[in-house]
Amino acid sequence: MNNDLPEDINDGINYLEAAETYMDKAYESIEDDRDIIVNFKRGIDYLSDFIEHNPGSLHKTYIENIISSYLRKFILKLSSLDIMDEDWWIFYCFILLEVKDHIKDILPDHPDVANALSTFFKNEPTDVPRFTIDSFLGS
Repeated sequence: MNNDLPEDINDGINYLEAAETYMDKAYESIEDDRDIIVNFKRGIDYLSDFIEHNPGSLHKTYIENIISSYLRKFILKLSSLDIMDEDWWIFYCFILLEVKDHIKDILPDHPDVANALSTFFKNEPTDVPRFTIDSFLGS
């Protein structure tokens, strides 16, 4: 915890770190999906809400960099999860849709993230893939 930062920023970072921890541990059950999704969403929400309510904050660039950094790591790890439940796969897609603009900003400089996102879409637990990167981003 950084005492120089507002509490909402610290809370957002803590949630993102928790999501990352759940992704790093042995992926054992559907509860892991829930823990990853809930913590990642809360972290993004806290940070995004802070920016929305404090548009002139000196912390805005810092928060945007934090969101981008954790989002890159999230997508890279997401492609390696063995998500067998279609409902949870869809929840992950909802999270990605919420941060679609951040993803658009990240992809040009990070082809590894684009490849990981493509892999995630290809690993959909149904017979017919719903998304490609282009269809997801609306390109």
